[in-house]
Amino acid sequence: MFEPRTETERTVLAFFQALGSDDFDRARELMAPDMSWAVMGTGVPGAGTHIGPDAIFDVIRPIRALFAPGSPRMTLCCVTSNAERVVMETHGGGEFADGRPYNNNYAMSVDVKDGRVVALREYMDSYYVHQLKLPGGD
Repeated sequence: MFEPRTETERTVLAFFQALGSDDFDRARELMAPDMSWAVMGTGVPGAGTHIGPDAIFDVIRPIRALFAPGSPRMTLCCVTSNAERVVMETHGGGEFADGRPYNNNYAMSVDVKDGRVVALREYMDSYYVHQLKLPGGD
């Protein structure tokens, strides 16, 4: 299990733990009011830049609804950070509500200021996701 070494890493870990357990109230507490979440790629659900918790949750909720309870599980592979940024490689694995498996790799860059996430840039294997033909993809 990843053990955060800095306050910035603790904030990012708490944010992802809250999202992973569908604790959107806790996740919102860790988000700046003008947080941006940019999902890089085309043809995938959620692609584009979303500003503010409401807009971000409008994208996250229907995507999470595609998955079986407890999925996807994000496993942290490695992290590097400084006082305001955490860059990490993760693996998302689990299964969809219809039983199909999900296995994708991510790189994320997360900016933190005053104990809140202000920006997140998410990179994934968008070709893999596109091939799954999920609702909300192009």
